[in-house]
Amino acid sequence: MPTPNNPVSRVSAQLRNISDLSQLRVVFHDITQSLGFDWYVYANFRTLGSFDTPPSLISNYPQGWLDEYMENQYDRIDPVVGRTVREISPFLWSRLYPDFRKTDQERHMMERAASWGLRTGYVVPVSKNSKTVALVSFVSRHDIDVVEPMVASEGDALSYVAIIIYNAIANISRKWKHDIPKLSKRETEVLRALSAGKSAKQTAAELGITANTVYFHNMRIKKKLKVRNLEHAISVATEFNLYQ
Repeated sequence: MPTPNNPVSRVSAQLRNISDLSQLRVVFHDITQSLGFDWYVYANFRTLGSFDTPPSLISNYPQGWLDEYMENQYDRIDPVVGRTVREISPFLWSRLYPDFRKTDQERHMMERAASWGLRTGYVVPVSKNSKTVALVSFVSRHDIDVVEPMVASEGDALSYVAIIIYNAIANISRKWKHDIPKLSKRETEVLRALSAGKSAKQTAAELGITANTVYFHNMRIKKKLKVRNLEHAISVATEFNLYQ
């Protein structure tokens, strides 16, 4: 049975009265650091029609890497995602090396991650169905020879913490989603295009509407989501999976 001082009991107690994602991020960061890792990520990917829907990410990764990941749509080739789709057991990134070296794109993506300091990770698949797959990763700046003993010692705790974090995110999302109005089909299409880095002109051409109509939908989206700018709208839509 978990003791009051172990990571599982500690994160359970800290999350008991959490009501929003900003509070959860603080707990997620603290527990990740206490377990010897530098970064965390919760990621939810659509496996059905995933090329049209950005992944939902909650992370303390360097912002530059998050921007690069989303802009280049690395989720389409990410070997971590591919492995999570295929199996349900936790795994170290080192188990991916024979696989991702088969393609230049996958190798390039992992090398780019390492250039941001993301060298080794421990992945815990937390949810999978016919449409989506979700995972929690604990990531280190250190190489596998440092991380592997940590996982051997704390692997069970990492898995339990990942499940607790996932359940907390699901509970918060269910609560807050009731307060967030649904976007129309056209608003969703506009926001999806803008979140992919397309300009108003490019979005208009893609959707067969005018740039002024794109600006109108952008204004409506911000008003509905009660945010001040497009970046915040994209963040809210990503965290609450409003692209579906």
